[in-house]
Amino acid sequence: MFAVTEINDVEKLAGYRLLWRNLWGKTRNANVFQTNEWLEHYMWHYGKKQRLRVLLVTVAGRPIGIVPLVVKRVESRLGIVRVLTYPLDSWGHAFGPIGPNPAATMLACVRHLNESRRDWDLLDLRYVDHESSDRGRTENALRSAGLSFNSQAWRNHSVVAMDASWEDYWCDRSELLQKAVAHARASLAKNGSVTFERYRPEGAHSGDTNRRWDLMCAFERVWRQNARQSAEGDATSAAIEFLRSTHESAVDLGAADLCLLRSAGNPVAAAYSYCVDGRVELVRLAVDPAVDREVAHVLLARMLEDGFARGDSRFVSTSRDHAIFRMWRTSTLQTMRYTHFASLSPRAQLMRLNRRLQSHAPHQPRAARTTAAAAKPPRLTIVR
Repeated sequence: MFAVTEINDVEKLAGYRLLWRNLWGKTRNANVFQTNEWLEHYMWHYGKKQRLRVLLVTVAGRPIGIVPLVVKRVESRLGIVRVLTYPLDSWGHAFGPIGPNPAATMLACVRHLNESRRDWDLLDLRYVDHESSDRGRTENALRSAGLSFNSQAWRNHSVVAMDASWEDYWCDRSELLQKAVAHARASLAKNGSVTFERYRPEGAHSGDTNRRWDLMCAFERVWRQNARQSAEGDATSAAIEFLRSTHESAVDLGAADLCLLRSAGNPVAAAYSYCVDGRVELVRLAVDPAVDREVAHVLLARMLEDGFARGDSRFVSTSRDHAIFRMWRTSTLQTMRYTHFASLSPRAQLMRLNRRLQSHAPHQPRAARTTAAAAKPPRLTIVR
């Protein structure tokens, strides 16, 4: 029989670190956002108005999986709605159960949520990688627990499969992209030498835990300059503070990946990613507004060329600035969203009805863009 233990106090998470790390190491396509440490930092920064609900599943006393959840109070046109969801907030591209038995873990957790005291109006599971990691387990768990649900596409991410050589991959890129990279490189070179530095420590298990705060500060400088240009100052300051707080644990895990492009010694573009078992997930990319935005392509070229040389297997962008990555990707990854509306919540049922009406409404085509607007190059933005 399954047993579910619920953890609601962030202070108690530290006591589960060894168990959590063991299950995380057995998780298919595990990412940094599924670690105990990342959740602790998330709750310290964003959890003041959220209720933590971490569900630990055991069978005959043996832990088999963990599902971290939070209850958020979200404003809507119908008033405040309590949403039970994953603690990710668009920092990463995918989320799900932690451990080697995701199907059994998910089923036990959904049944527990259905049978326990309900402190939510919506069960809203986003960032589900249906094709790769999840493979229908979330849908099956909801059905088996007798919960009706709506499913819809959530986010579309650019992916670079790194199973060939850099030379073959680069030759397959469009002539337009190759010219853009060459032009941006030449433009940078006019100001002085162009250098690229990548910082990817091996982690505590190898004794490689240098934080390299000098590179982190340079990255933050470019990010802030980019944010001032796009009027995202306050949100960026909070995001920088959060990412800085998670940096140490990422270094210890051997998952931190920071890239910096300099021109005449000055940082002009930077990217922060996480890398686990050769899977690179870009978290933030920024370009100094004082240089051509095409410099983003120069940075990506250097990052990917270096990644091929290191033996990375996949690069995924979590950025919503799809235009920047469209010419680089070899495929796209579509994540899903599964929503159950609590039957005893009038507000949730009104939202369900409203969503159903919207899905059956006749399609209204967007107004045609002018030629000038369509030709205008996209701005590189930082989006949470």
